[in-house]
Amino acid sequence: MFSEKKPLRVHIELSDKCNAMCPQCGRNRIVGDKINPKNTDMQDINYVGGGQLQVKPNIQTGELVLEDYKKVFDDKFYDTFNLQKINYCGNRSDPIASKDLHEIVEYSHSRDSKTAIVIATNGGLKTTEWWGKFGKLMSGIRHNVVFGIDGLEDTHHIYRQRTNFKKVISNAKAFIQNGGIAEWQMLVFKHNQHQIDEAKQMAKEIGFLNFKEVYTPRFWSKEDGEKLEFKVGDKQYKLEPSTLDKNPIDNKKLAKHFSKKNKNRDKESGHIDCKALNINEFFLDFNGNVLPCCWLGNSLNRRSEPWLKDTLRYADNIMNWYDPKVMNGIDNDLTDILLKSIWMKQLQKTWDIAPCKTCARFCSKRINIKKAINREALW
Repeated sequence: MFSEKKPLRVHIELSDKCNAMCPQCGRNRIVGDKINPKNTDMQDINYVGGGQLQVKPNIQTGELVLEDYKKVFDDKFYDTFNLQKINYCGNRSDPIASKDLHEIVEYSHSRDSKTAIVIATNGGLKTTEWWGKFGKLMSGIRHNVVFGIDGLEDTHHIYRQRTNFKKVISNAKAFIQNGGIAEWQMLVFKHNQHQIDEAKQMAKEIGFLNFKEVYTPRFWSKEDGEKLEFKVGDKQYKLEPSTLDKNPIDNKKLAKHFSKKNKNRDKESGHIDCKALNINEFFLDFNGNVLPCCWLGNSLNRRSEPWLKDTLRYADNIMNWYDPKVMNGIDNDLTDILLKSIWMKQLQKTWDIAPCKTCARFCSKRINIKKAINREALW
């Protein structure tokens, strides 16, 4: 499925750990959610909210440690592939939570100094001393850290629950002042949209190389005003999509498309244009499982969630065929998996017949949701 003849990229989730508790992240849930009765096919994401925000009880605490990392990315791998880019970005975690991150980055540098390294983080972990050392390690135009900072001191915490704005800014300053290149990425909601210009100016003064606004597509219930209400302790919070979004995603239309009532779903979802395959990028999770992309990685994680009665809603039969014993890069040869995997070949065969919902949602030529994909990738 993947090619050794062109530059390779990898997206790695180093652990399943995170200090934050963001209300629209897959690692968290709102206890006491009211489900939108008009769309039970999408009930896992089509909630009204109002209950307590909590971390899901089945979240693992696994981690890809340095010893196993070296097993995965061994001599054979580096002799076979030209590794162009490593993206350390969690599906449901923060890479800075990995205890071996510093050593893993050092190892990656030692194997190929030309490999670009990108890290996405909420910036709320570790000390300024740690970030200063990390800035020196990550210095160079090829590397950068993306800090998720969603507003200013009075608004940032509304989405990035359990993070401290002042600490994040101090850590970012320490990183930048020691040679690190950083980007400020701001998720824009109704409650913080008035702060975009001020945040941009602050980012410029601190020394961020770039500032990016991101409008989330993770609001689903139009019947309930596209808002999400939740509690943290005794405090009540509300999220609403920004009114500045010029190209909002029609999530109601997407939900209707993927409904079991849509008899033409498979036909309408066909012709997959796999983005991972196009850029020659694969996904590796903290257990060492190899998949084409993080979206299928998320589907694999969700197979174990006890409240999901129908896992086929997420990735249909193809994920039920996935065998971690065969597709694990720690216990098996990663190079052989990437070049010879039978499962990945079977996945490709489904694309023009009856693609899995995950592939259809993110990579179908027939479903016009490319804006949603681009935003999700920046999440």
